[in-house]
Amino acid sequence: IMRISDLMISNNFLTGMNRTKSRLAQIQSQLTSMKKIVRPSDSPTGATKILRLDKQLGQSDIFSNNISSSLAFIHETTFGMENIQTDIAKIMSTLTEISNATNQENLDLYADQIDLALKAIMDSANTNYDGKFLFGGTDYSSVPFGFTSDGQSVEVKPGDISGKQNVKVGQNIFQKINMTGTEVFGTIVKQSGNIDVNAAVGTVV
Repeated sequence: IMRISDLMISNNFLTGMNRTKSRLAQIQSQLTSMKKIVRPSDSPTGATKILRLDKQLGQSDIFSNNISSSLAFIHETTFGMENIQTDIAKIMSTLTEISNATNQENLDLYADQIDLALKAIMDSANTNYDGKFLFGGTDYSSVPFGFTSDGQSVEVKPGDISGKQNVKVGQNIFQKINMTGTEVFGTIVKQSGNIDVNAAVGTVV
């Protein structure tokens, strides 16, 4: 039979008390920091999970920022296209008025109105948002559309306006956010030709 000495009892008591104090200090630290794991040694497995979740949260923040920025870009694109639609409607209305024989004496005035509307359309087509042209594809080097040197024709300025702006919105998920110049104006302005004011009526460009 093993004899339990007073020293053994004392040592066991001190060991238990120190363990309790250590646990109490850990709990107090967790309460103060509002974190269950303060140091990796508190839970190696838990610390690994936290690091993994922290990385995922960081990626989610990036995706969220991409989406917010993309929504703003899409909003500007919609606004630009609505402006273009409004100016085209003005031109159509002006052309209808010109066809009225009683308005033939005001042709210069109507021409000025059409010129202003065309300039407004050009400005909308060349809208820049956050360093990117809304309808310029992925070429940001210069405005997408402009007049030729003689001022008589509209031409595509960069080499390509068909580039698609894709934004990462999830793990391995990309979303196209732009309307390319080719999609919006492809049936009107082509890189193989220009709109020429000197072209005969009925000419297909």
